[in-house]
Amino acid sequence: MDIQILRSSDAFYLPAVNSKARIKWGAVFIQNIFNFFGIADDEHGPHEPIFLVTIADKSHVTTDQPQQIQLSRIKRKLGSGLKGLSYIGMIEPGYYNVIYDDLGNKQKNVVSWHGHFLVWGVTEERLAKHLAKTKRNFAPIMPGLCALHKKVIPPDQFGYKLWYILKSPCKEYSIGQRRKRDEKTGAVKLKHNSRKIRPGTRVKLFYLMRDMYLDKLAMAGGAGRELLRRIKYEALREYRIKNGRDDRRP
Repeated sequence: MDIQILRSSDAFYLPAVNSKARIKWGAVFIQNIFNFFGIADDEHGPHEPIFLVTIADKSHVTTDQPQQIQLSRIKRKLGSGLKGLSYIGMIEPGYYNVIYDDLGNKQKNVVSWHGHFLVWGVTEERLAKHLAKTKRNFAPIMPGLCALHKKVIPPDQFGYKLWYILKSPCKEYSIGQRRKRDEKTGAVKLKHNSRKIRPGTRVKLFYLMRDMYLDKLAMAGGAGRELLRRIKYEALREYRIKNGRDDRRP
């Protein structure tokens, strides 16, 4: 394994697998978010409604084997679900030891490339209608799960949700089938299990993400575009000092 990319000295160009780079990116991201929404030091969150929207589409599920992940394609699809809204967020991998296909057959060791986004400037009713319309264009990673999900962020949970959007993979998941079926429909009941990510899983995700950069995993739309531009400019300042304006990252 090429571990140079994990060194603290390599954080300046924001490799997604570098822990110091994530701390740097997170600090800039959070500070700019707080400034954008005018959140004072003694306040927990914004004074306007903010929503957390998660999109996980079946077409963005891959195996856990090393491969070139088509981020541009994933971004286009996720962005289509939030078109016309103001948002900012990140793409991340969700590692599943077991999921089931449409026929109930097990699929082992897969990765769901999904996005978590802050959405604002819209009422809950309007956002619900927007997602209901766009829902037809997305398919859940397996029957019984949601492709799109939204929730209002309480002000006192705003900081936690920011961390959630920015976090590196820290859990792995599996879908279990309960013994008892639904009494009315007879359908299999599912259980979503999670546990702390194992070292072997971290290695697999390292090989999938070693060519990715945190600024490239970020997405924004509407009023979020200028916000993300400022975040990227500040986070990559050291890189530009060393390399100029040209993006020549490894």
